[in-house]
Amino acid sequence: MKFKHKAFPYPVLTSASAGRDDYVTSSYEYDFSVEPMDDSLVNSTKRSLKLIHKCTCEEISQLISEKHACYVTLVKCKKTISNKIFKTFSDEQIVPIDLSDFFGCVEISTQIIATSNIDIFGSDDLNDEFSGSSFSFSPGDRLAIGDEIKLSCDFNKINFESLITIDLSEELDDDEYVIKVKSYSIQVLMGKRIRALFAQLESEKTTEPYLFMSILKDIYLHVLQAVSSDEELKDSIVERTMIKQMNRYDIQISDEPSLEELNGYAQRFVSKRGVEALSARFEL
Repeated sequence: MKFKHKAFPYPVLTSASAGRDDYVTSSYEYDFSVEPMDDSLVNSTKRSLKLIHKCTCEEISQLISEKHACYVTLVKCKKTISNKIFKTFSDEQIVPIDLSDFFGCVEISTQIIATSNIDIFGSDDLNDEFSGSSFSFSPGDRLAIGDEIKLSCDFNKINFESLITIDLSEELDDDEYVIKVKSYSIQVLMGKRIRALFAQLESEKTTEPYLFMSILKDIYLHVLQAVSSDEELKDSIVERTMIKQMNRYDIQISDEPSLEELNGYAQRFVSKRGVEALSARFEL
């Protein structure tokens, strides 16, 4: 979102270093940090993006306090086509994000936008071009634009299962499920009955191993087939996470792997939480 140098028919507040001088001394900047949402969840992809908005223009700050304007934080990732918008009237903002939604470069930008019709606006800090003038704003008009920050996501702490999403599909038969491997996620579409059964098995530790012996093994197999044959998945988050999994088991896939080879690897991935868990329970 590169609006800093765009021509607007009204003054726009920016950071002191942005090179725009609609205001003489006032500026809009922000501090931010990214922290785990829960330190106890070691492999969690959940994060809190903490921002402190700093608007030194008294007239715009007054609009925010009266809820005629608000802070807007945009989190965008082109590779995953993810575009999230968060609004607040508070100077301090906590934005919940999930790293599994992003891959590669993530762009963070902030704005102050009008939330209602503002008939008359003026500021004592406007430069000579706008000095003595008053302006009107409509909902959505940008009053201030913060600097854009680009981050590179670190996926080292993401595990394979955190990339899996289970969704209900009205188009599938009750007992069907379909696995779709994307560069940044693994989607499993399920019919009504098997989705309900999956939820039931997942909710209880005594029945969870059956998932690993069946559905999760199929997921591993599909992903192994995809990353070994689909060039579009090269260096994707799914491929990198699968490589990390293979390294853990000291597995090297051959150049042209057979279905039998890949199925054997998938069985190894789920064995500990599937067959071994049930064998221990039944003392086999």
